[in-house]
Amino acid sequence: MHKALFAPCSMAGRVSGTACPTPLFTTMALADDIQMAERHVLQAEQHIKRQRARIAALKRRRLPRCKASSFLQLLEDAQLMHLHHLSLLLERASRERTRAGI
Repeated sequence: MHKALFAPCSMAGRVSGTACPTPLFTTMALADDIQMAERHVLQAEQHIKRQRARIAALKRRRLPRCKASSFLQLLEDAQLMHLHHLSLLLERASRERTRAGI
């Protein structure tokens, strides 16, 4: 492999407890994962906003909105998962920056 992408730690570093540098491809993959999670959060916000507008329109027309409200709850639950995932990724990135001394 190209040394800029991956430089294995020496056995001495592993034994002594010296932190091994994070391979560049791992750091890049984490950044990509964070960007994707951020997109999911933004998209979910848009879906929730549209679903709330649909429910409001149903309410104005005095139409049933039980299923629409149930779907909104699913969207909100999914958003909580997206936010949690993003939080975990950001924590991991912070730990890796700290470990790298950045």
